[in-house]
Amino acid sequence: MEDEPVSGELVPERDAARRIGDLKPIPEQVRPECRALAENLRELFGTVGVSLRVLAVRLHYDAGTVSRYLNGTVVPPAEFVDQLFTHAAKAAGRPPATEVVAHVHTLQRRALQATNKLGWELQRLRDRLADADRQRQQAEVRAEALSEALLVRKQRIAEMEVEQRRIAVAAADRETRGAELDRLRQEREEVTAERDRLREEVARLQDALTQARRQALEAERRCEALEHQLQAEEEAAGAKAQSEEPASHRLSHAQEQVVVAEERARRLERELAALRSRAAAPDDRSPVEPGRVPDVWGGVPRRNPRFTGRDELLAEVRERLEAAPADTAVVALVGLPGIGKTQLAAEYAHRFAARYDVVWWAGVDGLPALKERLAALARALGGGDGRDAADLVRAALEALRRGDPYGRWLIVLDDADDPEAIADVLPAGGGHVLITSRNRAWADHYAELLDVPPLNRQDSVAFVRRRAPRIGPEDADRLAAAVEDLPLALDQTAGWLDGASTPVAEYVRMASDGEPNPVRPAADYPMPYHSAFKDLITRLRESTKAAAELLRLCALFGPGPVPLALLRAVPAGQVSPAVAALLENPSQMELAIGKLAQWSVMGRSALEAEAVWMSRFVRDAVRRRTPEDKREKDARIVRGALVAADPRCPDDPAAWPRYARLVPYLEPSGALESSDAASRRLVVGFLTYLTLSGDYATGGRLADRAAGDYQELMARRAALLRETGDYAAAEALDRAVLKNLGGIDAPGRLVAMARLGSDLRGLARYDEAHELARQQRALCTDSCPQDGAAVRNAQRSLSHSLRMLGSYAEAAELSGRTLDSARAELGPSALVTLACETEHAYDLRLSGRYPEALALQAPSVERHHAVLGAEHPSTLAAEYHLWLCDEGRDTDVHALWRRAARLLGEDAPLPLMIATGAARGLRRGGDLDGAESLAAETADRYRIALGDQHPYAIGTRANHALTLHTTYDVVRRLDAALADMTAAVGERHPWTLGIALNTAATYHGRGRLSDAYLMSKETARRAAESLGEWHPLTLRAQFGLAADLREGPGGQDEAAAIEAAALDGPAAVWGPDHPVILAARNRNPFDWDFEPLPV
Repeated sequence: MEDEPVSGELVPERDAARRIGDLKPIPEQVRPECRALAENLRELFGTVGVSLRVLAVRLHYDAGTVSRYLNGTVVPPAEFVDQLFTHAAKAAGRPPATEVVAHVHTLQRRALQATNKLGWELQRLRDRLADADRQRQQAEVRAEALSEALLVRKQRIAEMEVEQRRIAVAAADRETRGAELDRLRQEREEVTAERDRLREEVARLQDALTQARRQALEAERRCEALEHQLQAEEEAAGAKAQSEEPASHRLSHAQEQVVVAEERARRLERELAALRSRAAAPDDRSPVEPGRVPDVWGGVPRRNPRFTGRDELLAEVRERLEAAPADTAVVALVGLPGIGKTQLAAEYAHRFAARYDVVWWAGVDGLPALKERLAALARALGGGDGRDAADLVRAALEALRRGDPYGRWLIVLDDADDPEAIADVLPAGGGHVLITSRNRAWADHYAELLDVPPLNRQDSVAFVRRRAPRIGPEDADRLAAAVEDLPLALDQTAGWLDGASTPVAEYVRMASDGEPNPVRPAADYPMPYHSAFKDLITRLRESTKAAAELLRLCALFGPGPVPLALLRAVPAGQVSPAVAALLENPSQMELAIGKLAQWSVMGRSALEAEAVWMSRFVRDAVRRRTPEDKREKDARIVRGALVAADPRCPDDPAAWPRYARLVPYLEPSGALESSDAASRRLVVGFLTYLTLSGDYATGGRLADRAAGDYQELMARRAALLRETGDYAAAEALDRAVLKNLGGIDAPGRLVAMARLGSDLRGLARYDEAHELARQQRALCTDSCPQDGAAVRNAQRSLSHSLRMLGSYAEAAELSGRTLDSARAELGPSALVTLACETEHAYDLRLSGRYPEALALQAPSVERHHAVLGAEHPSTLAAEYHLWLCDEGRDTDVHALWRRAARLLGEDAPLPLMIATGAARGLRRGGDLDGAESLAAETADRYRIALGDQHPYAIGTRANHALTLHTTYDVVRRLDAALADMTAAVGERHPWTLGIALNTAATYHGRGRLSDAYLMSKETARRAAESLGEWHPLTLRAQFGLAADLREGPGGQDEAAAIEAAALDGPAAVWGPDHPVILAARNRNPFDWDFEPLPV
């Protein structure tokens, strides 16, 4: 079937034989479909009325490519056809006819189908995607219009109803005349009819809106499906073409496609840069033509397709250049090697190219290189080749100064590290100069410095994943941290990892430890990133020896912040005379630091005052130049400085910030491996600080790396193990320490006994811990005065053991005396005093003295915050116990548990302890599902950490049973927990009695009244014998017994007598507002929760 003739505006005339402009005739071997397309394109080209080369420049295509399109040897993309129509319409002064555009596009698709089946299929998919997108947009527009119409109708209905009520009120007026009443009735009927009509229309519009939204959603889904299909087809097409087409044809086709893709990419980038520049342009500047390219463009590196982030920094470069005074618009990008200065400048040149008439790039390796580039610029601006180089340089600078022939210019001086040498030939005038340099001395030459920071972590991760898709987000984050977010290092390390089988974790370890790690340099920077730092250090040594020596000293302590106080603590005899002189003379030291900062290898720390900061890469570059035989000497220097700066008071929170600043230097000092007494004292002091400050992770890592088995180190290791819940390992170490101490009079024996007792309590060997505590107190009584640290430690050990055994009243009496002693001797803010407050508050509450416990714990929490901070483990423990003292207070125990878990890990003793309270809060708040999940998880963690028959594992299993929905499961689990707890701690322990109380209540709920009565009676008797008749647990058992009797025949009187006896005495002592008294009077059901205690 033949096509119908097409006519209209801008209709190409079919005249293939004649020559159009500088086009040659269409070759004979061109296929008919391609010939038809080429003939139509040639007519459009003739309408434009310019030469082929000018058209190619306007369309941002290569002239040869345009020639092949118009000769029919290559089928152009649809975008080229659209551009050609646009330029033909401009030349003709009228738009093209719609049918003409459709006709030419049909020819393009036929040509594509005839020559490239794969390309044709892809084009069809693109067309379908475009159609689906148009349908989606139309559906969205229709839905929006319907939504607006629906809103108008609803508003009108509301107005009608108001009018209807007004008419009804008027008609009800008794004085209304008959005619007026008839008129109002008629008006009301009309309003009602109009309202009903609008309601019907609203219903119809609502249905139409629902359908429009459904159509929009379906169109969106079609678009997504077509996008996925198109992507898959494009990938398959590439693979198929590669495998099926002849090699020569594939090469030719690939070259054509590369040319087309590059030209299209350049055009889009320029248009995007122009649009961004125009949007950011000040009002007083003339708008820049979208897609316009500078008339003079030279030396600018290709745009980096992996360039990531930096939008704010690029905007700041633009703002500073625009805001600079006339003739002085010079911005210097300064920073470490590899920080991305050159890439940033190149991106700026590309992104804002449309704002300039001239963009010229000069790599500045000294003055001759700059002059050579300026001479080339003079020739590009129209200067003659006959002049000598000096004349050309002067001509270029003068042309830039005068703005003739171009006033809007950008000159980029890359790697301009010697401002003194090239400042005299720095361009001036109305344009902009952008410098990249490692030398901050550009500030002395009227340049505005702009520090280039590392990438932010989000951009670093995105960059790594773009460079190496096989690396996941977490590994990308670790790699970014290891190389300090340095762009060049990210590019080279990720590039190597993308093609390697080395695990990312192992590679990150190598990079973090400063070991030589393989990299893959890119073509534009062929050297490994380590080499850039090595060259910088070499240059620094050649220019300023004293500063280089100071840098070497700082590298012993780096990377990161290096406190100046630590440098000044270095013994003068261990460093060179030049460095010793710097350390003794603050003004000379400031000059040396300033020289190092000038070259970006060191700067003032932003993390703390009176400190300098050094990059890991600078540190590694310096250390690699240090011979092996000098490294032990360097380590002795660091150890000497640490010993001199040691605060020597790890139990004083006021000194903890000083310890925190020194901890990073403990490993590089070699103190962990050293056997001299000073180093060992240093290590023990730092481990004590880390334990008391709550940094168990760092403390454990350093303790594992420390060499030797001396007693102080073993004790510190045991303390860290105990705080993280590894009681068995801690006991083995503490028992070895105690054994090695020898006789009962050996120094340190009392402290060692207290530590071992804590381990035994953690292992639930409560009787053994109690006996050891009694021996400790007896030994203390024989060898120590009545007051003092030894006595307090003995009393605390004994009260801890009594608490674990359930002797709460005896423990409270002993912990109260201990607290009084600590307050008197140490003051209210001492660590020991704060610990004693929480311990005594526990004993008061467990004894049933709730108001006293609350009165003690509440102000203690405030003191914990003031002394230790909100995120210290002791503060979190105090906050948790305050919640236990008063569960009605406004405390989010679940959030408290999360804070503890983030700080210490979910398996640490403190987070597990708080997790039991969080599950309890969820259950009592009615969230049984949440409570069940958390209670089950907590019980499982205790089982894994301590064993299935540890009381904490048994107790949390009993807590979990209370959250179950099936009564049968509750009874079965509580029966098992009761048997296990009886075996673990005995039948009279409060934990056993509490589970028995819950079991009896569950029997009662299932109707097993006889079993409930017997268990309640026995529980009440044992509780009274163990805890006293007025203890809350005893009273709960009594009230449970009364409830059991009340349900049985003839038990009403006995139940009333039991309740009265249980209420009268305690109420007179505790007051009517005691929680247990209130619950009993209201006959609220009692349940008891197991709570793990601190060891």
